[in-house]
Amino acid sequence: MRFSLENFRAILERGIAWIVAWILLPVTFYALEIAPKDYPAWVFALVGIGLIWLLKSRCNPLMTISSRRFFPLIIVLFVVLRVVWIYYIPTVPFSDFAVYNNLAGILSKFKPFTHLDWRSLNETAWGYPVFLSLWFAIVGNDLLLAKLLNILLGVATLIVFYQFALFFGERVGRVATFFFVIWPAQIMYTSVLASEHLGMFALLSALLFIKKASYDERKCIWYSALAGLFTGIAYVTRTALVYLIIVAILYILLTPLYFRQKIAHLILISSTFIITLLGFITYMKTIYHVMPIAKSLATLVVGTNFDSTGGWNEKDIREFSKFNSVQEANAYAIKIAKRRIFNNPDKFLLLVNRKILRLWGDEQYGFEWSTIKLAHKPSFNSVKIVFIYLRSVSQYFHVFILVFSIIGFVCIGLYKYKDPGILLLLLPILSSVLLHILSGTQARYHFPLAPILFVIAALGITGISLNSPKVEEIIPYQECQE
Repeated sequence: MRFSLENFRAILERGIAWIVAWILLPVTFYALEIAPKDYPAWVFALVGIGLIWLLKSRCNPLMTISSRRFFPLIIVLFVVLRVVWIYYIPTVPFSDFAVYNNLAGILSKFKPFTHLDWRSLNETAWGYPVFLSLWFAIVGNDLLLAKLLNILLGVATLIVFYQFALFFGERVGRVATFFFVIWPAQIMYTSVLASEHLGMFALLSALLFIKKASYDERKCIWYSALAGLFTGIAYVTRTALVYLIIVAILYILLTPLYFRQKIAHLILISSTFIITLLGFITYMKTIYHVMPIAKSLATLVVGTNFDSTGGWNEKDIREFSKFNSVQEANAYAIKIAKRRIFNNPDKFLLLVNRKILRLWGDEQYGFEWSTIKLAHKPSFNSVKIVFIYLRSVSQYFHVFILVFSIIGFVCIGLYKYKDPGILLLLLPILSSVLLHILSGTQARYHFPLAPILFVIAALGITGISLNSPKVEEIIPYQECQE
């Protein structure tokens, strides 16, 4: 076979797809294992089978609704589900989320800090608190209004996600969007002041504009600039999303564009990414006298701790924080991480496996963080029974998505897709897996990437092949000529 960029990209796509499918297989069994057993699994299995039949049937309601009505109805359903949750579940900020809420209240006064030490400056991703502080400055410092902002962010994310998912076909776009709307963990997480909401919006926006930059020949320059902008926003919101800039570079390099076009796109994306960071730093240093870019490697200490499964633990944080400067603390973090990895490599490999299972298999974070601290007891009867049911629904929904994501990845691995956009589904997933080999891990960290699994699962359910001539709604790839 003669070597070409197209052949290399196809091999890469299929290789990544098989790797991720292999990774998600034990994750699915783990997700099923930790699912609450208060309700029999066969009940949820029947619901899942019914949903599959409905989505694949000719009378699929998602496809019979006209385009003019579909999206307004989807938005209304999205908002209603989340308003109902916020109304009945009076979540009070706790842990990191209380820090974000308190910090946003302070930032909304636009006064410089005089009392923060290096620990506070280097262990906080400032993007979300700053964003929330601007909201507080406009509408007032109110918890309910902060939760309303989450709904508005969710609607904006839904709009972006629908446009992105449509690149893989009308049917796939609608099914994936439907999954997003009924996503139990996201519904529950809406009442939590979490940075993942803004992080997910920025991530999906970056992916959308990266795709559009190489697709729409009329506006590709503007799309490249927007891709860099949202990549920068994603980074200052969730430091772990730094891999987005690598995804953008790899994707552009592997698209069938002329070399000069690739260079132009890369310069624009990189430039606006850097400008976004510099603008954010300037804003923070001018008003608050704070350098907002974290330099702390605390996540390295936490992420290599076998006993805590790579999750946050007080012992590691206490040891890391006892130093007088971030440079000394980081040197300690590197030393501890090296010792844990090289002194017991077998144990470290076992830790990596456990971290992957925890990161991708547990979908109960939305329920846990939204109900762990409440202002008062919910007003409905049989609270305990309802809570158990909601936790079960969230986890079994995730099992459903994982099963059909694996099928979707296998389909990608079996067929040679011509649309390079498929890499925008594969590269973020693989990048996140690789990043969390060393960094700290919690179940909620996969939240921003879950919509990508919805697209893959939709591909698995609908059976649509991107190079199938029978599927007319697939948008053909076009080179950007500008």
